[in-house]
This record gives sequence, C-alpha cells and structure tokens, in this order.
Amino acid sequence: MPSIIEIFLLNVINDIDNVLVIAALLRKYRFDQYKTLTYAVKLYGVLMLTSSRTFYVLIIQKLYILPGLHLISGLIVFWIACRMISPTTRSIHLVGSRNNPRIPLSRLLAIILVTDLGICLDTVVLTAELSNNMSEIVLGIFFSLFLTFFSLNYVAKIFFVFPWLQVFAAGIMTQVAVLGIAKEPVIGRCLDWVQGFFDSINAQHIVTTIAIDAAIIVIIVGMVKLRKRD
Repeated sequence: MPSIIEIFLLNVINDIDNVLVIAALLRKYRFDQYKTLTYAVKLYGVLMLTSSRTFYVLIIQKLYILPGLHLISGLIVFWIACRMISPTTRSIHLVGSRNNPRIPLSRLLAIILVTDLGICLDTVVLTAELSNNMSEIVLGIFFSLFLTFFSLNYVAKIFFVFPWLQVFAAGIMTQVAVLGIAKEPVIGRCLDWVQGFFDSINAQHIVTTIAIDAAIIVIIVGMVKLRKRD
C-alpha cells in the first residue's frame, strides 16, 4: 500500500506539466467547447495512458538486466528532482488557434498517445524505480492520471498555493534515485567488498543514510530557492 501511495503522489506531482500539454491539445482542437467530448477524451485518455505507461514500465524493468541501466535511470530520477526545485522556465499557454478544425476523437487520442510517449519518460522511469508489483504500478498510475485529468485546475491551484509540496516530492525522488543507483551490480559488488573488508560496517545502512542525507540536502536547497523566488 505505501508503494501505491508513493507512485500516486509522485506521478500526480510530476505529471502537472504533461497534463497541461494534453489540455493544450484539447483546446487547440476545440474539444474543450464540448463537455461530453471533453469527458470522453479524459476517460479514454486515462485508460489508454494507464495501459501504455504500464507497458513502458514493464519494458524498463525488463531492461534492468543490462549493465548500467540502474545507474542511468537513477541519474534520470535525480535530474527530475533537481528540475523540480529549479525555477520554472517553461510555461504552457493554453491558447492555440480557435479556428483549427475539430478532428475525430480517435485521431486526438492517437495524438495524445504519441505526445505522452515523448513527455512521460521521467514519470515512467520514476515509477519503475518505486515498485516491482504490477498491481501497485497499475493502480498508482491509474488513480494519478484520473485525478490529474479530471481535476486539472484544482490540482494546479494546490501546487500554486503550496509550492513546498513539490520540494518535498523532489526530496523523496532523490532518495529513490540514490537507492536505485545502489542496485547497479558494479556498485553492489563494491558495497559487498566494503562490508566484507570492514566487518563492523553495514553497507545497506550506509546506502540508506546517504539516500536520506541527499534527500534532506535537496529539500533544503529547494526551500532556499523557494524563499528567494518569493
């Protein structure tokens, strides 16, 4: 259950920009003018993206047998965390031409699927690091997408009013990144060697301590940047 909550919360936080892009597509093709069609796009979108993202997570987890992938995915997650505490440099303008013709629902869903493939890599990598349990992954992704799709305006307002939530999420992601990097076979063997050489040292305890310390540092840096921004 804790893994489902982690997947849910971190996906919601990390998906804000992604869902804003999808909202821009709705507006561009004038689907936002039709309440029933908007509801259909959101419903089918949630189901479609839950399936596609679960598939992406499975691929990444299967590739973890390749050397270096834990290290790369851990660094990607850490980069995501650093990006989350950095001042926003990208803004999504939900405008677009109001004269664009409305396209078929199936085509819009295909555009959303292809667009999401390009913008969800960070979220997928993060989810792959959080859990190996397929039920937790599917439920966490589904509920996070459902919330962000159907409560987009409210979710955006929450993070605008409480920006420190994003900073704490970055701290958690940093901890996930360090623990993920420690799963790299070469690093694991080094830790085993250290533990074998020094009987009094618990390698797993060292990794956990480093992960927690790194998370605290990121949170402190994030809060300092937040105060300067305000």
